[in-house]
Amino acid sequence: MNKAAIDLTYDRDYHQWSIEQAQALRELVNTHHELKHLEILDWDNIIEEIEALGRREYNAVIKLLMRQIEHRLKIDYVPLEECYK
Repeated sequence: MNKAAIDLTYDRDYHQWSIEQAQALRELVNTHHELKHLEILDWDNIIEEIEALGRREYNAVIKLLMRQIEHRLKIDYVPLEECYK
């Protein structure tokens, strides 16, 4: 994947970008074992944090969408007088 495609994925789908970046780092560390000796970097936790960032963003969007659906259903199905009880 080229730099422009990576930037586009980051801008359009942060969750997908985080998955791809974590996987790329995991593969890099697993195939280039000399990178594991760079003790200044905590590779395992860096990878996990990138994945977690994507999950948090995704879960926040799902939560907001569910709230919107809930409110729309209330508007459509709860009689107005019930709202003032």
